[in-house]
Amino acid sequence: MWDVAVVGLGGVGSFALRSLARRNPPLRIVGLERFRVGHDRGSSHGGTRIYRHAYFEHPSYVPLLQRSTAEFRALQEEAKRPIVRQCGNLIVERRRRRSGGSSATPVVDACLESASRHSIEVELIDDHRELSRRYPQFRFDAGHVGMIEPGGGYVRPEAAVQAAIDDAVGHGATIQEGVKVESIVEMDEGRGDGGVAIRGISKDGQNHNIEARKVVVAGGPWAGQLIPQWSKHLRVTKQVQAWIDIGRLDSNTEVQMYDPSIMPTWIREENEGLSEDPMLYGFPCDPQSENPTWMKIALHGRDDPVNPDDMMSGARDVSEDELDELRIAAAPFLRGVSPDQEFVHAKTCLYTCSPDGDFLVGRPKGNRHVVAAAGLSGHGFKMTPALGRALADMVIEGKTDLPVSFLCASRFED
Repeated sequence: MWDVAVVGLGGVGSFALRSLARRNPPLRIVGLERFRVGHDRGSSHGGTRIYRHAYFEHPSYVPLLQRSTAEFRALQEEAKRPIVRQCGNLIVERRRRRSGGSSATPVVDACLESASRHSIEVELIDDHRELSRRYPQFRFDAGHVGMIEPGGGYVRPEAAVQAAIDDAVGHGATIQEGVKVESIVEMDEGRGDGGVAIRGISKDGQNHNIEARKVVVAGGPWAGQLIPQWSKHLRVTKQVQAWIDIGRLDSNTEVQMYDPSIMPTWIREENEGLSEDPMLYGFPCDPQSENPTWMKIALHGRDDPVNPDDMMSGARDVSEDELDELRIAAAPFLRGVSPDQEFVHAKTCLYTCSPDGDFLVGRPKGNRHVVAAAGLSGHGFKMTPALGRALADMVIEGKTDLPVSFLCASRFED
């Protein structure tokens, strides 16, 4: 019997595995992955992911963000591979029409609140001419307000996951790829210490069953299938990310302007009133990638529900209509990008969303030996080191000193 099994080796699972493998005394740890480590079927891929700390979503996330950024940097140093790049993060918001005492810039104001509460360096830029001077890659007008966080940037998700897995294996963990877990059932305590039976199928169609004393579930889009108690709180949506080759834009485009030494990661919020259109976000080119002149853009929060099992074949393709959504959003804001912009590459990304947009972390109701994380809602990769550590703490020690209690699933229970 394994001491701990980790089901799902994306962002959270890989860092949980790493944290468990580094424990003393050593544990017998196994990680089960449905596909291969570093796959592109969930939301731990895409070349780059924004990290930031002045968090508009909720100030309570900030300690998890700061812990995770430090762990990404430490892993980068240990692995001797590029994982994280600090280039700043720019939040741009259009002033809204005030309603009663509401804020004209609620997203920027929430960032400033987090920054103030946690002493994060930020700068408010409320003059669109100054925004244009500093960031000529964009089109700003008199309605725009910006906030730059110099300490933000991007993480390379595939590199981070692989480095975490390599470190875990180096500390004794075992990896089993191509295993589709179909059920996780706690065994009768009358059998010694009890434990958990994991029933799965290998990629060649054979039964693949194991037992473990404890289990960590980090199933991404399949979390609802693996943790039935949480299924009603989880909704999977299809997101689209696409790349533009800056080298193919008009002759006036200076490729150097899109280098991370000059251009930050960015998020643009354009909503007016009660509109809930997705946010547009993007990255500078990554000079250390295989395609150093490609710039990635995407929409955050598309309301396109899907069954993750349907995304195994053609449903993963990105349609022209979906790319048109990106073109329509990006062309007015990004200089050099046209309404009929050609994309050199596009991929889907699956968000697993909770009702309130906050994560579910902890022990599912009725379980003694299982802990899980799910519903990262499109903003969780930047916190995967802290979430992995928290799950490892909880499954071994029954508690964690990391501030995750506000993410307990009991908030949805009657």
